[in-house]
Amino acid sequence: MGFSIRTILAEIQRPKLKGTYITTRGKIVLNGAAAHRARNKLRKDMKFAPESTTIFDEIYDGLLDPRAMTLAAPETKSVWIDAKNLHNFFHFTSESLHQAFLPGPFSESFDDISFATKNKHMEPYIGRWVSECDALVGPHVEAKSFSQEQIDEVPSVVMPISCEHLLYQFSGDHHAKIAAARPAGNNWDGYDAKPHPVKTLQLNSFDQTIVRFRDAMVARAKATVGKTWSKLIYTARAEGLSRKRVMGGEKELIRSLKKIGFEVVYFEKMSPLEQVKCVSEADCIIGQHGAGLTNMMFARENAHVFEIATYQTAVSRWVDFIPLCHVSGCHYHLIVVGMDFDDEDRDPSYVDDGFFAPVVSAKDLERILQIVTSGLTDKKNGRISGLLRHCRFFMDRKAYAQAYRLLDANMPFYSDTVEYWEQRGQLAETCGHNRRAQDCYTRLLNLSDSEAARQGLARIKERQAAEVG
Repeated sequence: MGFSIRTILAEIQRPKLKGTYITTRGKIVLNGAAAHRARNKLRKDMKFAPESTTIFDEIYDGLLDPRAMTLAAPETKSVWIDAKNLHNFFHFTSESLHQAFLPGPFSESFDDISFATKNKHMEPYIGRWVSECDALVGPHVEAKSFSQEQIDEVPSVVMPISCEHLLYQFSGDHHAKIAAARPAGNNWDGYDAKPHPVKTLQLNSFDQTIVRFRDAMVARAKATVGKTWSKLIYTARAEGLSRKRVMGGEKELIRSLKKIGFEVVYFEKMSPLEQVKCVSEADCIIGQHGAGLTNMMFARENAHVFEIATYQTAVSRWVDFIPLCHVSGCHYHLIVVGMDFDDEDRDPSYVDDGFFAPVVSAKDLERILQIVTSGLTDKKNGRISGLLRHCRFFMDRKAYAQAYRLLDANMPFYSDTVEYWEQRGQLAETCGHNRRAQDCYTRLLNLSDSEAARQGLARIKERQAAEVG
């Protein structure tokens, strides 16, 4: 379940650049995922003391309820987008680049859009991706490093603000929906055991401009890129990368995958539009945890994406891709394997120990191939498959009330879907709610000539007859 979050346009008076953030009147402007991190770090550093909220308000610029905000025609004709984490493809693409695809009636009246930073060094990929976006949006788009003198001369700019971090601050029925769709279980199954409200929101929401960005890039890639790739791709890390992570057992994994039709691709050696087309036409994408999997936002709804990760990744980083699989609706699978870390008494820390690449053992290889081949048999839409897996997870643990809440929250999206009513009927039957199950199977029968519906109704009729007898 994903919440589509609005991006609003705000005019920022006397803007300044502080690191990767834009400030106004001396306070940092909260904006989307970066606001999550800023808020959580401050509260964690203060051990969640009550006064952390007061200090947070003193440092960060508050924003009015976006439902009550309107933007008059701004004086400025320039747009600044805070260029978050210029050295990481995932963060720049999923938190900054997409905001060039501005919503609203004012977007056509701007003269330029700048990814603003004081950092004079920008990774080469930024220029390539920004250049591709320039042809897809109205105003001129560029990644630009501002000097202090240039910043001081700017009276105001327009800035796109993602409302993602604000959703949990305002009242409404969305809180119940977030709670109903919260992750369950543990990291080994791709879920978080004790979700923090902010993390839950992050998992189940995505910015509308990401969808606009995705759709525009996919359409342009298919129209302009003639090259084709296999429908089954394994994305490897190219040699010579500054952050080289060599996965143990990768050669054996690649040999096995090639035997069943997989092609090895290197995103670092492809143009942005080639990456987009390669992913958007694939049935299956496999790769180790890394920024390259950001491209899953361009996948098709019934495509399968398998991430090979470690316990370290599962604990700290796996949630990064959940919003992106919501954007594309693909099937996202996390496969946890081993790593070269010998200390059994503690978990590895990124700060103290660095990042550990996965190690695929012979047993892991067999398991990965089994997971991939069995997963590819699921041809359903990735969103409905994810919902069904989540519901069954609750049912396996007899968390029936949670399963009902999950299905209730998703009914507006799947009320015309056969799989939804079959799952709901199975849940009602398991709980002994015969009348509910009968209604679900009847609805299912009306949607399709379903053998599952007929069998379910027959079981309920037999059970009701036994109760009367």
